Amino acid sequence: MSYSAGQCVRGRRTSRHRRHRRARRAMLGFALVVMIAVAAWRSVPVRFGWPEVSRASNQSSRWLQGSASDNLALLAGQSQGHAPAVKPGRLIYSYSVIPGGVQDSYELERASVRDRLVSQHFAGFDYQRARMVRLEEAKLVYLSYRMNNRVFWTKKKVRLARGEKLISDGKIMARTRCGNQVSEKAQKA
Repeated sequence: MSYSAGQCVRGRRTSRHRRHRRARRAMLGFALVVMIAVAAWRSVPVRFGWPEVSRASNQSSRWLQGSASDNLALLAGQSQGHAPAVKPGRLIYSYSVIPGGVQDSYELERASVRDRLVSQHFAGFDYQRARMVRLEEAKLVYLSYRMNNRVFWTKKKVRLARGEKLISDGKIMARTRCGNQVSEKAQKA
């Protein structure tokens, strides 16, 4: 058999190049599918309101520097700037007792009906006597916070800023932005 050298090499190279091209396209397609799956998986906690899952990858550097009680007090008192909105204009703050907060006593009562933990935490709250209050000056208080479907209280006092919006029935007081209760005395979990 006599093949010209150019035809034989060219024919082999073409089929080999086609195989390699197909392999590269398959690898690229697989990498693209994996990237889409990872992006979708990372958005699941945000879409279904699982802030404790989505928060793990978004810890600030202050979290790594402080003690555990300082970190919990910090997170109970501050929001993460990129928290997902529940309704337009509402954010979910880390460790919120009521994700998205409440605007009035009616919303607080609805939240306690929907959520057993909120109902337990606000047992004894008089919804008819509830009123909105703004802090006229900054204040150091203990805060409740929610973690793994349990409610805890900070061991150290947290500073509430002047102008902070609270809801109170005269005995129980809570932040409107997160539903975390406020106390001037240390509380047990």
